[in-house]
Amino acid sequence: MGNPGIKNKTAKELSVRIPMWADKEAVRCKVGRKSRPLIWVGNYLVIDKIRTGDVVTIEFPMVETTEYHTEPTYGIRYTCHFKGNTLVDISPRPEKPNWKEMGSDDGKATAVRKGYPIYLRDHMKADKAPMKEATRYVHQY
Repeated sequence: MGNPGIKNKTAKELSVRIPMWADKEAVRCKVGRKSRPLIWVGNYLVIDKIRTGDVVTIEFPMVETTEYHTEPTYGIRYTCHFKGNTLVDISPRPEKPNWKEMGSDDGKATAVRKGYPIYLRDHMKADKAPMKEATRYVHQY
């Protein structure tokens, strides 16, 4: 499935927040197959003069960064790999878990099978984001 874009129902103008890490010079916008000039208000991209049924597509390259953080109590230096604002990997990671299960806010517990139990996000390292189709309800005025 390709990038489906934003399917307009009745709006005449859209304001879409673009992440701060995105390079504004690399942002591209199309309405249908036609490119649009970019109108910026802060970090919002404003797309005006749209009609019912238009599909708006906004594209920009994903930014990958590496940061280093030292945990002050034990002096452990962590290497953190980000895609955009999302931490997708952290190292060093213990070979064996420090605990058998990890609790969550809903009161359930998840088994810890290997090393550091969070940021095991290999699926987020792919070049293409996983897509799923969702139907949203918009009230008819």
